[in-house]
Amino acid sequence: MEYLLLLLFLGALFLLTRKIILFFLTARKKGVIGDCYDYWGGALKYVVALVLLLFGGVRVFQVLISPKESAVYSFSWEPVAFFSLFVVFSIIASGYIKRTVDFLKGSIRSVGIISGFLEVKDIDNQVGYKPIVTYKDMDGQEHKFHSSVLKDNKKEIGREVPIRYKMHEPSAAEVDSFLAIWAIPIFFILVAFLSLVFSFIS
Repeated sequence: MEYLLLLLFLGALFLLTRKIILFFLTARKKGVIGDCYDYWGGALKYVVALVLLLFGGVRVFQVLISPKESAVYSFSWEPVAFFSLFVVFSIIASGYIKRTVDFLKGSIRSVGIISGFLEVKDIDNQVGYKPIVTYKDMDGQEHKFHSSVLKDNKKEIGREVPIRYKMHEPSAAEVDSFLAIWAIPIFFILVAFLSLVFSFIS
């Protein structure tokens, strides 16, 4: 029975790893990495599933060894689990910090107009609206982008907003506000910090 559990664990680990690789390859191909609710909902789901599966495998290993040895090798898995989450979210946060800093260094300020809204749903099917902003670059070319900041209504159409866009890549733009630019990096920094705290107190 114990060896059957071990085989099931190894099979589940292989299938989950394969699923994660396919997920990220598909997201990269579609160009939606880090840019939509479906991506982050799926990514966090797979990360949590992988962590739980790995520590479930540790439990299977403890069952396989004798009770006396099990007492020697037994340990509390909660600190390790939280520290693993700290590592994962730190990597994600560092990537977003670099991306944000590079954007700020290579972008210039301008003004855009909210011309519409893009309806999006989170993983709980809650509806929000991303402003669609229209602006002109230094050459007079018109561009559109949707902001990462969600609104709960569509009442701001026609309002002017400060924006930033990359001089050599005008399609890469964002509303020039602290929330729009730094919200995602700060979120992952806080989650990483909380994971580290819980790894010490658990």
